[in-house]
Parts: sequence; structure tokens; C-alpha cells
Amino acid sequence: MLDRGYMSLPVTVFCENLVQHNNLSAQGFAQWAFYPGMLFNAQDKWWGDGGRRASPHEGIDICLYRDSSGAIQFIPKAARIPVIYEGQVKRILDDYLGSTLYVAHEIYDSRGNQCYTIYGHVAPGAGIAPGDSIRDGEIVAAIADTEDRKINILPHVHISVAWIPESFPSEQLNWSMLNQASVITLLNPLDVFSCTCTVLEKT
Repeated sequence: MLDRGYMSLPVTVFCENLVQHNNLSAQGFAQWAFYPGMLFNAQDKWWGDGGRRASPHEGIDICLYRDSSGAIQFIPKAARIPVIYEGQVKRILDDYLGSTLYVAHEIYDSRGNQCYTIYGHVAPGAGIAPGDSIRDGEIVAAIADTEDRKINILPHVHISVAWIPESFPSEQLNWSMLNQASVITLLNPLDVFSCTCTVLEKT
């Protein structure tokens, strides 16, 4: 969390880029929408029959927005996902809905930690591979198509933001290490996004 002595991260225009790259303004986009289980540190699932998560949510899940009429809409299938900061792709792994990308950024704190952003449940962009440099706002992936996976969960992008020791081996980056609080510090992505959002009543 940002109150543990770590350097505050620059506020980004990720949300604005996400709207622009997917032409959501033409669809009447007004603000992002989240069920409580989609938010950082949520204890409960937002999909299926609900229930408790195995561990607190490591980031946020993005797939809904409210339009100018007040209606809740889904972002388009295969919505394009821009990178949050300029950086380098460190690892790409399969996950249960698609792939997860780990991107390191030239942002460090005084404790030898490097800023990473993590993009889960996506399909990497054409030609995107570990070692690639990505410009701020460049498309890094698209939301993965889950229709053939027989999973009762909406297609969405999971976003995590973390401080990870600069010396941490990139080949050990995976979902389980995100819960190792003794090694990394997870941040609330909404703290570094300049976006407005609404929290919906739990269904």
C-alpha cells in the first residue's frame, strides 16, 4: 500500500487510453463500474455463485461501464488493453482464462523495488514477447475470449500494480507470488488511475 514508505507512483491516463482505444465514447461511456468483488483486496468472488476467494483480490477486474443513460454495459469482446506505463515485457504465462503479462517499468523506490504492472486473462498482442519494450499507452494485449472454456465468468482484464524487488528472477513471476506479502507490495490500481467509477450493488 502507498502508506508503507514506498514511493508514490505517477497517476496515469490508462483509463482514458482504454476508452479511446476501444471507441467507448461513441457508445456513450460515462464511468467505469465494478461489483464489490472486482475491487482490490476483495474477499468475495463476483462471478458464478459467489463465495469466498482463496486469497484477497490482487488487483481490479475491468469489464463493465455505465453509459450516459445510466445503463450498465459490457466493454467489447477482445477489447484492446494499453500498457499503463512505458516498460518492458518480462514474462507471459497461461492462466485459466487466457494469458498473464508481467511488465516492468523504469520506476524504482528507495528499497530496491521496481514497479510492475500485471495484465491477466488476456491474449497478448501480435508479436508481443518477453524482452519487448512497450511505449506508454501502447496496446499490449486484448481481453481473452472465454466462450470455449465453459467457465461461468465474463471476459475481463485483471490489472495488478506491484512493487517487486529488482533482483527478483523474472522466471519466478507467477500468480502465487503475488500473494507473498513478504516479497512484494501490491497497490490498489485505482490509486494510480485518473478515472471515475461507481460501485454497483452486489447481485
